[in-house]
Amino acid sequence: MATPLSSYVLTYNSARHLARVLAQLKRVADEVIVADSGSTDQTVAIARAAGCRVETRPFTDFGEQRNWALSLCTHDYVLFPDSDEIMSDALVEILLAMKERGLDRECYLIRRETFICGQMVHTFYPSISPDYQIRLFRRSVASYAPTHRVHELAVGIRDAECIDATIAELEHKLQLYTDLAAADIADRGGAPWLMTLQALTRGPFAFMKWYGGRGGWRDGRLGLRLGNFAYRYTYLKYLKARRLVQARRAAAPASRAAGVSAARKT
Repeated sequence: MATPLSSYVLTYNSARHLARVLAQLKRVADEVIVADSGSTDQTVAIARAAGCRVETRPFTDFGEQRNWALSLCTHDYVLFPDSDEIMSDALVEILLAMKERGLDRECYLIRRETFICGQMVHTFYPSISPDYQIRLFRRSVASYAPTHRVHELAVGIRDAECIDATIAELEHKLQLYTDLAAADIADRGGAPWLMTLQALTRGPFAFMKWYGGRGGWRDGRLGLRLGNFAYRYTYLKYLKARRLVQARRAAAPASRAAGVSAARKT
């Protein structure tokens, strides 16, 4: 059963990235609340133009501000990125699929990458990058401790799951790139049986080349996963090419038959 999802964003003069943040949130959440602290820039105007509910409260500390924002939400599950955290398309697709299946954990940590001056960095005090941040939980079981005014601490959580959009992005690229590569192979022509043979032989060779020959084994489990990516890329592009060639050959007689019928009718 699909899970309804609320979302809020804490803002204060957050106009720079807000439109992009809200555009991605609107794809996922059933309601989006902008919890503002008295912005003097275009923050509120951007939020209202995006169709979001805007509420205002003077800022005291982050824990109190988040608990107030949680109290405004209608649904039990709440998604709450920061006002400069833009969800990737891959993360949006993951969250939509999770909503459709039904959320079942109390808390979800989402992989975050930090960019400074347009470049991804590995550390930005006091955090490392990438890291995992609590950005989705059930408000009926979780809240923020009043003892932390900054680097606020979520309490009440007993089980959690990490969401990593990076693997989903790789899978999306794999399917897209193999579709394009298969079309190129099919355009060059060839027998379907040969493409099957190429899939079965060149796929394992690609794995051995990238995992063994190029040193992927040095990267542990991630290297094994990326070696499997090389295998699947090679295997799938030939398999998809075979299917394309077979589909084109099956369609050709039907096209010729339709042409003959039209000629006779004329």
